[in-house]
Amino acid sequence: MEEKSATTVEILGREYRIRGNADGAYVEKVARFVDERLREVTRGAAGQPADRVAVLRGGRLVQVGPPRDVYERPADAWVAAMTGPASVLTVTVLGADREGLTLRIGDDRATLVLDGHGEADAGRSIRVLVRPDWASLGGDLRAVVRAVLYRGPHTDYRLSTPAGDLELREPGPPRAGVGDEVRWTLRRAWSLGSGTAPPEGATPRLGPG
Repeated sequence: MEEKSATTVEILGREYRIRGNADGAYVEKVARFVDERLREVTRGAAGQPADRVAVLRGGRLVQVGPPRDVYERPADAWVAAMTGPASVLTVTVLGADREGLTLRIGDDRATLVLDGHGEADAGRSIRVLVRPDWASLGGDLRAVVRAVLYRGPHTDYRLSTPAGDLELREPGPPRAGVGDEVRWTLRRAWSLGSGTAPPEGATPRLGPG
């Protein structure tokens, strides 16, 4: 079996590690083309923001729609990873009422409005997408801080939760340090149903950018 090579490329200011049989120079050329096209789409015609964007994978159209819809309601975890920082948590549905859907995250519970793909029957384990600004420090859910990056106007955190690692962003300087046990709140999530995880190297990581 032919051994796959790995090439690190940069698209929209973020690094991605691409594995495959293609020549590294070719992969870099494709990445530059994608970067240029995405920047053009972002700028839009005459310098105006684009009103619709398209996401392609392997030459196949995966999703098309307004930028906000693609960002907030991605077709799958791969699209989510390609359009911005995203965490995927595995949670259990406990039930639903007028306030929303109640999820179990480890030994804790969170009630929120959950939209997206797949069934949400009680007792069912589902995967949910969480953008960094859909969660905040303080609340009833427990986690441990694994990484902190102060970016001036805001601080990025990586939390270790019973449902998986969570990227969280808050305005201002750090309020917690690495190793601290903290509480957090989940305000919003998008159900991915039983979709597949992002390809290796495609998930943005906490770091410069």
